[in-house]
Amino acid sequence: MLIAGGLGVAVLVFALYQYQHYKRLYQSGIEVDGVVFDQKMATSATNTERYPIVRFVTKNNQWITAQANVSIPGFFKTGQKVTVVYDPRDPNNFMIKSRIVRMIPIVLACLGIIVLAIAVVQFLELQTP
Repeated sequence: MLIAGGLGVAVLVFALYQYQHYKRLYQSGIEVDGVVFDQKMATSATNTERYPIVRFVTKNNQWITAQANVSIPGFFKTGQKVTVVYDPRDPNNFMIKSRIVRMIPIVLACLGIIVLAIAVVQFLELQTP
């Protein structure tokens, strides 16, 4: 129960961080066209994730080829054109502009709330004689 509560809080904090990060990029970032250049496989004991490697040109004509920080199975395909929003001070800090990417913090927050609510209910049940 304590672990579940801590996990719920941790997921909520991460979701808030992601939301703020995306919000800052959308407000102050520069939007350009890009392409999913490749996919990077990340394998763990339980699953394999594919992270898109995105290539784009900044407004200063600097080529950037970097891994996106989001893995959505089957959503981004190699060769797919995407819109990228990047930080003008650090072009490697970018995100793929997509409705599904913007939904990630919301989904994480909902999961965190659910886990936290389950932990609170379990705690309250233990307190009731």
